[in-house]
Amino acid sequence: MEEIFFRKANFMDFFNLEKIVVDNRKNFDNPLFIKGQKPVYATWFGLKPHLKLLIHLIHPDKQVLFAEVNSVIAGVSVISGNLIEGFFVNKEFRGHGLGKKLMFYSVDFLKKEKNFDSVAVGVQSGNILAKKFYLKLGFEEKEIKGREIILKKFF
Repeated sequence: MEEIFFRKANFMDFFNLEKIVVDNRKNFDNPLFIKGQKPVYATWFGLKPHLKLLIHLIHPDKQVLFAEVNSVIAGVSVISGNLIEGFFVNKEFRGHGLGKKLMFYSVDFLKKEKNFDSVAVGVQSGNILAKKFYLKLGFEEKEIKGREIILKKFF
């Protein structure tokens, strides 16, 4: 795999979000997109992607982190407070350690730049692969909220 570059989203990403969404739509298993809907109208937790990204760009407790390979968005970590509320890796980049590296980058970001002593991630109870991934990285199951399992990692 090529060199991976990690970065925090910036305002230029806001203007390029539609291109990011269109270019990567088929490569992400992602609730961001509603099947059959045009990317510009896809919702992300009930908000259009542009509005959601704008909120994350201007709100001090919200961030979007990218993993790029050859200038392609290969992974995304969506953070609110100390909760990673969205974590996606492009299918073509899976199995090469990119998800693990992006998660370590996200945890390190929360630890060093935001001074949190823990990080949480939510996963749907039926998403066995994601749960296994988080447990392998040191997260522990802490609570169940409906169909979502909250896992935490302390540092």
